[in-house]
Amino acid sequence: MTKVEKSVIKTLAFFDIISRPLTLEEILRFLYQDSASRLQILMALKKLKRANLIIEKKDQDLIDQTRRKETYFAFSSRERMITNYFQNQFLQKKKWAKINWVIKLLERLPFVEHISVINSTSFRTAKEESDIDILLIAHKNHLWTARALVVFVLELLGQNKNKWYKKDKFCLGFAFDKDRLNLKNLRLKKDIYFSYWLANIVPVFDRG
Repeated sequence: MTKVEKSVIKTLAFFDIISRPLTLEEILRFLYQDSASRLQILMALKKLKRANLIIEKKDQDLIDQTRRKETYFAFSSRERMITNYFQNQFLQKKKWAKINWVIKLLERLPFVEHISVINSTSFRTAKEESDIDILLIAHKNHLWTARALVVFVLELLGQNKNKWYKKDKFCLGFAFDKDRLNLKNLRLKKDIYFSYWLANIVPVFDRG
């Protein structure tokens, strides 16, 4: 087995944990601890498919019919997981529609420099009962003020997660001062999850 084939398997293995099949472009982007050309990855995928280690499946359940159908890859035993992922994308679209209108209100708040969506929603694997996790970056020396304002507005809107209501509610998972963005201390040794978590953060507002 070539180095690229091993890297493809490792990449698929991580995303398999969160029930997330990958397209060719996503494998190219997230290839674990290696770099390879699009052609090299295509050849690796074809060889792995011939060995019955992986399968490919086209998205026949597109919500947006204007978008071209994508081919997704996963381990050969995970065909049902790919189908579930396709069917789950309608739910993701609903969650993102909600995110868009709530963020339009939060971005008006003073001292809010940046907001990103993180965790299962950014991976597009959120479930029906999942909350919506966000990351906040505040203006220098105004972290606690910005955080308090965001939580206050979410409470006014009835959109702040609490112990009684979680589904589709917003959870402020992380908040940082814009001058303290080195997250090195949060990363464990050989922390695969942290690397992919960071790579899948989805910015939804940035003040430049």
